[in-house]
Amino acid sequence: LDEMDQETKNVIVVRRVNGMEGNDRENLQIPEEELAVLYEAMRKVQRMNGSMRGGNYANYTAVKMGVILNVAGPVDCREFIKDIDGMFVCFLPGGQGAKALAELMTGGANPSGRLPMTFPEKLEDTPTYLSFPGDRNNAFYGEDIFVGYRYYNSKGVHPLFPFGWGLSYTDFDYSPMTLTRVQQDETSELAIQRVLRATRATDPAYKEDGNQAIREAELEQPVVTVDFDLANIGRYAGAEVIQLYVQDPKSTLRKPERELRAFQKIYLAPGQMTHVTFTLKKRDFASYDQSLHEWTCEEGAYNLILARSASPEDTIQSEEFLADWESPYSYSLDTPLIELHKSEQAFQEIYLLFEANGIDTGKIEDAWEYTSFETVRCLVENATEDRSPEEREDILKQAENRIRRANRFHQ
Repeated sequence: LDEMDQETKNVIVVRRVNGMEGNDRENLQIPEEELAVLYEAMRKVQRMNGSMRGGNYANYTAVKMGVILNVAGPVDCREFIKDIDGMFVCFLPGGQGAKALAELMTGGANPSGRLPMTFPEKLEDTPTYLSFPGDRNNAFYGEDIFVGYRYYNSKGVHPLFPFGWGLSYTDFDYSPMTLTRVQQDETSELAIQRVLRATRATDPAYKEDGNQAIREAELEQPVVTVDFDLANIGRYAGAEVIQLYVQDPKSTLRKPERELRAFQKIYLAPGQMTHVTFTLKKRDFASYDQSLHEWTCEEGAYNLILARSASPEDTIQSEEFLADWESPYSYSLDTPLIELHKSEQAFQEIYLLFEANGIDTGKIEDAWEYTSFETVRCLVENATEDRSPEEREDILKQAENRIRRANRFHQ
């Protein structure tokens, strides 16, 4: 720092935070002795830039200041992040780390990494703040399924740097993505049967009941492909880390705001373009139901989101995918009216059914007011007591088809 003068063009400060396996950090702070050097450099750069601008230096170019963080995890950067020109986070890069950083900082290579974790603004924003380290030797996992970016997005907490975020010296362009539903054919059914036979042969627990094996095989079936073109429209070669998230905006189970389901790192030269395809399986839409003790896939509309990070602000594009499969939560003739009423569109299907068959819709209102726990089947059967058995059966079939269609509105 003592050698800084009017010839200085760039100042790089390297700071570190020790970290190791089996050792928990008590906070997100950079050690005071490390910060002291950083703040001294910041003050000198600010004084130099101020004096040079006020002197007779018509061709003066402001001194740029960068920071390299040699850390094992996120740190609190609030005190300096707005006063520096750039920052590299190298995550303990090893013996050749200095050489790699020199290549990146001088333009010999393009930084194409993405954060594998979230950098919160402060410790109090983290999902474990109220539960970790716990009492004495007991740690309480209070974040449940809302770990990492799942917590920040679901809670609406804005981090300093989101999961999956990173900068590049070049720019990338995405074409509109296309969703194609994968048709399940006889080959898919045979694959499930092969898994079932193999499981029965190797696991005695399934010799009597192969339902679990069938469910597991069904979860491995591809259901939709996502296609788009990616182009490097900048002047430098580099890599883009494409991230595909799945969002269930109207779910029965409690779920994160979005979840990463696929990603790919693609290197492109300037002007180069490539085609990208992601294939999502049914498992990518599954969540664990603790009451049923199994993975379930809810029906209805999902959003498939291409993004540069987990932050909603970095969404590139989103397309709706309609899952038309059935689940334990699907509407059926045995769904209580009080449950069906949670979806205005689904409940409207019953009105349309009654109107189409000349049935008094007032019976729906009476049932909703006095017997809301009555099922759709009971409502239709009671409302068609004066019809012939054939007519009643036909109307029940119509009701079943309408309810099945209404699953797209399932909440």
